[in-house]
Amino acid sequence: MIRSIEKKNGWLVPGLAHSRMTGRRKLLPKGYGVSEVPLHVTVFKPRRETRATISLFGLQEDHKTLVMGERTGAVRSIIRCDVDNRVFVYIVSFYALVADSTGHVSYSGMYGAQYFDKDGDGIFESYEPGPTFFIVTTQPNKRLERTRQLATSIRSCVGEPLKRHVRLLE
Repeated sequence: MIRSIEKKNGWLVPGLAHSRMTGRRKLLPKGYGVSEVPLHVTVFKPRRETRATISLFGLQEDHKTLVMGERTGAVRSIIRCDVDNRVFVYIVSFYALVADSTGHVSYSGMYGAQYFDKDGDGIFESYEPGPTFFIVTTQPNKRLERTRQLATSIRSCVGEPLKRHVRLLE
């Protein structure tokens, strides 16, 4: 299994240049990062539909043959994670695009991608296809609950990279 794809000069985060912050930078509740390290998140949404193509990599059953592909989607949201204002990961959620027989394009499902700065140099050299993350916005008066839901969603993918990032800051 291929976990990440490295690109020495870094990956561009799809849709980030055409997005705006949806709210303030939020401190996640304790327990969602490395002990006593404040983990902050900021959510971005595209100003208009932004389509992007990401690379997909995998191994065939023989574990010797590399399979490469691409997937095009529309950027749904971007989550920026930082410690002490040093960003170490962007998590991008996409709507999958499908076309019917007439060429009409619509959304069908979701998928995600993560872009990591592994060494703290500001270059996001590591890319991982991954799960999508849902940002609940239907209950505007429950900000803390939304923050907890967001924290629970990102905890699984940022654990090890966050530990690495904290070591770089020390």
